[in-house]
Amino acid sequence: MLENIILTIGLIIILMLLDYFLTLKGLKAYKKSYSKFVEFESYELNPIVKESISKGVYNLKHLLSMVLVSLLVYVVHYLSFNNLFGFQIGTFFFTQGMIFSMGVYMNSRHIQNLIIFNWVDKDPSMLSGKIKQKNIFSLKALIAQSIGLFLILIFIFIFVQNMFTLGFSLGPLIVLLKTRSWIKTTIFH
Repeated sequence: MLENIILTIGLIIILMLLDYFLTLKGLKAYKKSYSKFVEFESYELNPIVKESISKGVYNLKHLLSMVLVSLLVYVVHYLSFNNLFGFQIGTFFFTQGMIFSMGVYMNSRHIQNLIIFNWVDKDPSMLSGKIKQKNIFSLKALIAQSIGLFLILIFIFIFVQNMFTLGFSLGPLIVLLKTRSWIKTTIFH
């Protein structure tokens, strides 16, 4: 738990930038060898940045989201440390844990993909044939992975009970909710 708001916002910005740039790096690595065996309908699942990622450029909506998340965290910090409107220090730590969890989770998924793509690039004989993976499958797989991670993290919260670990354990559920909204976007478009 960090009380320092500048360090907290700095880490959040780093996690969010890493998420974007690891996505770009992952797409490049995917195209190198893995795409010969698994064809994704779309590498990026987030409809807000999907087109930018496929073009390999930065999306200014991502910058706006970093500003908004940072502003939200700053406001929660201010309200929490001044005990305003029912906010307490634990509220800030809960929010901090949730946002850190989402960022670490998404970045760990990108790193996992990069490792797998590298293995296949070094030894393509590990795979044979080709499958086509629709976005709906990728989104549902992300939901299943989010549930699995939530179960691990909620178990940790049982043994280390504080607002940060509670928020950290709930981060994957926020990812799950975002993913469900993307499924609705996918189904209706």
